[in-house]
Amino acid sequence: MLLITKKTLAVRFPKHPLTRKLLKEIKYPLAAPSANISTKISAVSKSDVKEEFGKKN
Repeated sequence: MLLITKKTLAVRFPKHPLTRKLLKEIKYPLAAPSANISTKISAVSKSDVKEEFGKKN
């Protein structure tokens, strides 16, 4: 279940052929967060992203 508490929604359409094929094969939408460093909780706000990546160069 996807819960949206904002008035906007960003949608990505991957360019990689393998990813596009996978999405066609599964026959349902796939929702996944992306703004996080591996193994850490996904960032869900601008301040989360800044905290997560602000120390990186």
